[in-house]
Amino acid sequence: MRKSRGIPPGPRFTLPILGDLLSLDGGGGDIRIATRKQRKKYGDIFSVYFGPKLFIFINGYDLIKEALVKRADVFSSRPSMFINDVLTGQKGIGFSSGQLWKDQRKFALETLREFGFGKTILEDKINEEIRYFVEIIGNQNGRRFDMWRLTQASVSNVISSLVYGQRFDYEDPIFKDFLQKVEENFSVVGSTVVMNALPILRFLPGDLFKLKRTILNVQTGEMNVIEPSIDDHLKNYDENNTNDYISAYIKEMKRVEKTGEESYINTVESALSSHPREILGLTA
Repeated sequence: MRKSRGIPPGPRFTLPILGDLLSLDGGGGDIRIATRKQRKKYGDIFSVYFGPKLFIFINGYDLIKEALVKRADVFSSRPSMFINDVLTGQKGIGFSSGQLWKDQRKFALETLREFGFGKTILEDKINEEIRYFVEIIGNQNGRRFDMWRLTQASVSNVISSLVYGQRFDYEDPIFKDFLQKVEENFSVVGSTVVMNALPILRFLPGDLFKLKRTILNVQTGEMNVIEPSIDDHLKNYDENNTNDYISAYIKEMKRVEKTGEESYINTVESALSSHPREILGLTA
């Protein structure tokens, strides 16, 4: 496979379709170990083809600072990745780029900063959840129980209270199913990212790389938790009561609509729903 001119050094023998994947040996399946070996061989800036997609690796404090701080305007965009595009549509904070990313990021930081520091909203929600958490532990009466599951549910409830303005009962079947879907997506993320390099693998029969399972988990989480909450917030919106993330987003959408300001904070619900997905970890 012929390489483009002017790119940093990297493995010499790049294969069609596979790229440099066969050259990344010696890592025992750990990409971090494999790329460290490439760094020793080619220096602090090197290139690797994952399938047909070119990746440039930058190492070392000075080079990273040069790229991400001094030239942040050049490096602030997000690459187009197959899995991210499928799951998020390049919306939200983590996977968008350009002005869309800047608008969404600015709103998210300002809103979360206000919740965390300008008011006692976050502190109140944490204290409320601690009371339920301690009560559940006390009800065990010395019996063994799964502390990890309880902690997962309590932390998720704090986030849910911040995003939706409501918490879930620990035994709520919809809540338990949602947490299971989040956990499943984290457990299979290593399998799905293979298709970022070789999207053609999605046409293989079955679900070898867990893409269909991941998409179904995201869709189920949206249908059962995120979309009903958004619909409820839109229906019962009160501009004087915006103590959760979705209400604050709707308020900003209405402000932008009223002023005619150019902004990607808009009324498209797919953009609005992407924020809770990311904050709650559904698109891991």
